[in-house]
Amino acid sequence: MGLLVASLLVVAQQQTYAQRPDAPRGGKQDAGTVRGTLVFGSGGQPDAGSDIWIFAGKTQFPPDCTIYPSTFEVTIGECATRNRSVAFLKHTRADGHGTFEVRDLPVGEYTLVFRSAHVGGTDKRDLGNKFSVSRFSIKGGETVDASSKF
Repeated sequence: MGLLVASLLVVAQQQTYAQRPDAPRGGKQDAGTVRGTLVFGSGGQPDAGSDIWIFAGKTQFPPDCTIYPSTFEVTIGECATRNRSVAFLKHTRADGHGTFEVRDLPVGEYTLVFRSAHVGGTDKRDLGNKFSVSRFSIKGGETVDASSKF
């Protein structure tokens, strides 16, 4: 009888843990999340509709190169004799409040590229939009804040 009660307590604890909003989902306990808010201007207006790309590792995006996004990759061009395309892991857009969230990222280092939907840039890379690059690391099960202001 004692073993049955102990087993039921373990099951109840596991169900309670699984219902917590911060509990890992889908058995990916080493996976993490990156989230943030993008704002622009002196008043900190939400940068709704901004693009966010996530790349594995430390990816370089030189400021004198033009960035061309497509469905599966971002091309860095017009700065060298040969263009270079870099496949991204995930893409998302900031919601109406300027917030974004990407879940289920394995442990490792990442590069984020933000493209503002509202701020025009001045250098060649910007192609009419302001780009920002940020790097972060995911450790088992953690959530990283990658908020940015344009």
